Amino acid sequence: MSVPREFSMDITGETYKIDHENIEDNLLLIGNRSHQEKMMRFLLDTKARHKLNYGDKLNMINCYDIYDYAEANPQSATLYTINKTLKTGFKYNITYKAVPHPLEKNQIVFLLLSAHNIEDELEEFYLQPEEKITLKDAFAVPEGKTVEAKMLEYYEYAKNYIGEYINKEVYFTTELLFHSLLEITYNNEIIRGCLDILMVGSTRTGKSETSKKLIGLYEKGSILSLKNSTEKGLIGGSMQMTGG
Repeated sequence: MSVPREFSMDITGETYKIDHENIEDNLLLIGNRSHQEKMMRFLLDTKARHKLNYGDKLNMINCYDIYDYAEANPQSATLYTINKTLKTGFKYNITYKAVPHPLEKNQIVFLLLSAHNIEDELEEFYLQPEEKITLKDAFAVPEGKTVEAKMLEYYEYAKNYIGEYINKEVYFTTELLFHSLLEITYNNEIIRGCLDILMVGSTRTGKSETSKKLIGLYEKGSILSLKNSTEKGLIGGSMQMTGG
């Protein structure tokens, strides 16, 4: 959908421009030409029937249904972009302005201010030499110390931000999930490297709490509760094979 970016009255010459500061005014102009002219007169604060001039300066508006994964429980929202197209199915770090939709009652929508494809960020990621040294010093196993001893050392540190009750097996399993490689290049092919884990155990053993604390520590990931899910809902359309 395209809407005028700048328009004026033919007689008075009064001009109205839509820019970064009043970006939400783009939403008022979504509609057919008759609706657009009505809204342009509204924004110019005039009911005069003088001819409107709006030239060829247009804003291209796209509308997307998105999920906000910044929250522990991802929420759906409507996002409008101005002169920018997003790729369906990709994840973006975005900056947006939340506004009430001027034409839809009681609806809050997002207007995109900036967006960066997360996959591009991973491709462009580069460790500076000094950062490599810092990481090496932090994670290197000192001479005369075993990997097992170093792991137990991290386990003791974890008690400070998770709690004294932390379960060792749960902690190490969850840490493996956070520290597994996203992708591996093998025989010139990029294959999935990250782990899928399944922890089954008694209640109050710290499974959920450990995950929540590590998500907060690393500022990555989210938790989706399946407490109210049914067996059929979890299994979906999977087929049980004979003897399986």
